[in-house]
Amino acid sequence: MFLKLIEITPTSVLTFRKVPMSHKKIDTYNFIPPTTLSGYLYRLLKLAQKEELPVPRRFKTTTPNIDEYYILETKYSGVLSLGAYSSNSKSFTSFRMGYQHVGKGHSIADGLDIFDPTENEVISLIQQKINNGCLESIGIETFINEYKKSNLNKYYKRGVYKAVLLGHDVPKWSTFKKEERRQPLDWSYNVTEKYYGLLISKNAPTLDKFDILINYGFKIGKEGFAFISKIFKTAELKLQKGVFISSTLVPASLESLKILKGNGLESIYYFRRDSQSFVKNVFFLNGTEAEGEYLTSTVEDININIPAKFVDILGWI
Repeated sequence: MFLKLIEITPTSVLTFRKVPMSHKKIDTYNFIPPTTLSGYLYRLLKLAQKEELPVPRRFKTTTPNIDEYYILETKYSGVLSLGAYSSNSKSFTSFRMGYQHVGKGHSIADGLDIFDPTENEVISLIQQKINNGCLESIGIETFINEYKKSNLNKYYKRGVYKAVLLGHDVPKWSTFKKEERRQPLDWSYNVTEKYYGLLISKNAPTLDKFDILINYGFKIGKEGFAFISKIFKTAELKLQKGVFISSTLVPASLESLKILKGNGLESIYYFRRDSQSFVKNVFFLNGTEAEGEYLTSTVEDININIPAKFVDILGWI
């Protein structure tokens, strides 16, 4: 097994959004998750090879096509991303304004009776507007049909009442469901001078192709930009057994790996290479002391220790 160590230098503070997510608090990991590093390097290879960058997509299903993700492991066979880590990163939280998707009709006035009408009161108001020539006669039928489509959504009912009261037509449910509004957020950032990214492969020449990425940069994570400041020579990894300090994430649910001193826990999604799917699991952070089998190498005085079970859980073939 071989290792490619890549030095990544941020040009600003970074955010790698944690899961599960909150709409009001954006928490960050203090490392670059394996999936984030994978997509980042995939884009950089495209840039370095003067190929067109993939167009970002917004997935609207829980089971999107894996081929539409930017996954290094699916495009460049034989390479596995283990993430990128720093030994001295710090995180802080700052207030900022963001956007939040909310149901229309939901506002500070929702507690007032005038904005919490019954279905008959909405119909009565629409009829009044029709009689006054402000609405077409189809308005009542539109409301009844769309209200059923919304599964009798109370925010839709309130929103229709507000819209008609203000002189607008009856909105359809399909155009009404969501809106964006400004929302104050507690946003966390990670600060460090360097991250060290780890790629592994059974074939050394496969890793050498990443040598062309020096000085290339791109947006990374939820927030921020970083570039490749140094690429180390490909090194051989040796399998050993004993006590070690992990340079990467450590699976928390394996009996074959004894945790002596955990360095915090995080819930993380990762790409499982063998099943071509995304999986969520719990991991101890880098810096965890463990006992068991591990892959090790020293690259320019930097000691790298990788739990063998971490490679296994990523679905290495």
